[in-house]
Amino acid sequence: MNSIDAVLKKAAEYQMQGTAEQLMEVWENDENPKLQFVAEFLITALSHDWLGSYVYKLLPNSEDSQNLSHNEIIERLAVIDNISDLVDLTAEDVANLFFDFATKFPLAAPEKNSRLLEKFTSAKTLSDAFKEHDQFQHYEDLLHLLEEREADILHAALSCEMAGLEKAANTLKKELTVSLFSSKNRSLQKIKAGLFEAIGKRNSVKKAAKAGNDSKHAINRTLKADAVKLYKAGKFHSARHAARQLLPQVAAISEQRGSPLEWHTNGFDRLYKWLLASDKDK
Repeated sequence: MNSIDAVLKKAAEYQMQGTAEQLMEVWENDENPKLQFVAEFLITALSHDWLGSYVYKLLPNSEDSQNLSHNEIIERLAVIDNISDLVDLTAEDVANLFFDFATKFPLAAPEKNSRLLEKFTSAKTLSDAFKEHDQFQHYEDLLHLLEEREADILHAALSCEMAGLEKAANTLKKELTVSLFSSKNRSLQKIKAGLFEAIGKRNSVKKAAKAGNDSKHAINRTLKADAVKLYKAGKFHSARHAARQLLPQVAAISEQRGSPLEWHTNGFDRLYKWLLASDKDK
């Protein structure tokens, strides 16, 4: 298991061990901010199941979606028009929903003790700010998953919340939420990479098919010109008579050039129309 996934799994498992009474104790203790709630915020943002969100949002009528593999879902998503834009819009919607929910549960309370407020806000790093909390050892690795800028934003958001600056705190938390849900979430990055590969393959197939069609049409154009040239050079009673006489020769030329036309089924009618049209072009 990747180290990032291992850290998230370990932190999530520790979170799940807590009973309702223990969570109430966390809420009622004097530690501020509540590290366990901060951890829940980070775990949710970093490990959100984006594949489930996209199935729900973009494949609502897929009755068998629950039984599809990751790659099969990606293949179905890849055929949707403007899927790249829809992925980004859905990510934004989910991040906003999470943010709206998260704001109902503050990660920190207004801090009346100016000394504690100063100690937390002036800490050199986010980890330093939390290192004396009781559960720090359980969540230290989780905090270290954040890049320096992300950790600074969270540190600033918590500091604003403790200082009673709710609007500033929410502005910072929203910025962090969007960042964690999109650029940092490994599930979303895996989906985007899968879609990029699937769309690339589909485009390659389309280009190959177009190239094949272009090649086929080019062969048929030269074949038509050669058939007309043979017609003009020969002595035939009519275009119909020439078509009957020239059909074997034209079919052989067509086969040599790799044309997929089926001369044994409707070849006569095709050749006759070519020759008849050449008479009208005079």
